[in-house]
Amino acid sequence: MLAACLAHMNRPASLKCVTRNIAAHEFYLARGWRVISEGDRPEGPYLLMHFDEAHSLT
Repeated sequence: MLAACLAHMNRPASLKCVTRNIAAHEFYLARGWRVISEGDRPEGPYLLMHFDEAHSLT
């Protein structure tokens, strides 16, 4: 599903990943996403992540 979404998105693609969701953070890192910055929302802190094929491991 992620690959299908990325096929239709401009680059760099971006998403916010809740910091306490370690499994999601590791999932995206393993697929070539990079942490660009950190932020805070009412739901809790998050990591802003970007994806660009030039930095992808897959």
